[in-house]
Amino acid sequence: MDICCNFFTSNEWQADKEVLDIIFESPLLPLLESAFRNGSWLDMAKEASVYHSYMALTRSLATQPNLIGCLIEIDKKYKPV
Repeated sequence: MDICCNFFTSNEWQADKEVLDIIFESPLLPLLESAFRNGSWLDMAKEASVYHSYMALTRSLATQPNLIGCLIEIDKKYKPV
């Protein structure tokens, strides 16, 4: 997670629309969704470093203008290529 986070927060690289499609097709978003949906406060406290990495990755995705679309509800008509 931290490697992905560092990659997305790089000042020398900006994600393009193709990266958004790759993220949609990857298991990254289902992993984040599952972690945030199933995590109770107790679970988060027990695995604080893991949840910190999940939050950092989510924050780094939000810093890329072309990747913000993966943090909002995905259109039901979306079909991966």
